[in-house]
Amino acid sequence: MALNKVGFGLWSECPDDARAAWGARAILRDGCVDLLHDRQGSAGDDEDRRVFCKRVDAVLPVVLAKVKELCSAWHGMRHDEQNVFVLYEDDGVVVKGDTRASYGYLYIVAYAKAGDAAWDSICNAPTPKPPKPKKVKVKVARSKKRAFASSRSWY
Repeated sequence: MALNKVGFGLWSECPDDARAAWGARAILRDGCVDLLHDRQGSAGDDEDRRVFCKRVDAVLPVVLAKVKELCSAWHGMRHDEQNVFVLYEDDGVVVKGDTRASYGYLYIVAYAKAGDAAWDSICNAPTPKPPKPKKVKVKVARSKKRAFASSRSWY
């Protein structure tokens, strides 16, 4: 059954034999991703969409961490180029993203792999743990000059 691919997202990367899919057009700014509730859509039967979107919610922290990593890499995701990146993949779910040279948007699609085994892995998969953020040391430069404080009062 072909999906009714409507709404936002990178639907060109979603295969026709996917059982369920979710897509979004997010705002990409300095490696941060803002997902807007009115710029998302899903496809598939009602029950399949409900199960699949629950799984997508579980993997989104991992996906967003990957986007941040790709945005900070010199050869990674850029807002002025078109490159499709696999942001997440397991036995049942594939998540892809591309900026489409849009200077500020990130188009995302997540779809269920074809086959009953893939669907079973979606229904029974544990929630993946997002990677731990890297610690960044911030050094504050302090001036060695001290402010002049007068103890005299002028009247």
